[in-house]
Amino acid sequence: MSPDAATFLDRVVCDGRFVHEVQGDPRRVARALGVHLTDPQVQELSLRPMPVLVSTAFVARFGTRPEGPMWLSPDVGILIGIVLVAFGVVVWIIVQGKDKMRSSTDHSPYADQKL
Repeated sequence: MSPDAATFLDRVVCDGRFVHEVQGDPRRVARALGVHLTDPQVQELSLRPMPVLVSTAFVARFGTRPEGPMWLSPDVGILIGIVLVAFGVVVWIIVQGKDKMRSSTDHSPYADQKL
């Protein structure tokens, strides 16, 4: 994909209004966004499948290929693990505190007169 076509597709995606129309009529979308497209660029945008266009535009914008869903990232797994451990520690502290409250004995001088 030509750099100009990738830049145009990036602009279309960032704008968001013409994403579903860019393959059907790229010239109209280009006019609406104030961009000039050449005939080879129009043909390129019209004939390539949308996943290929998006992947190519992603590489042009970020310099790398998308690696898949974010939730598969190791960073997300580590974060989930930390949250689960913290949750477990909080539950353990609460349970331990309730056990101590149940086993306490009143040693005051008027313990037998209390409810």
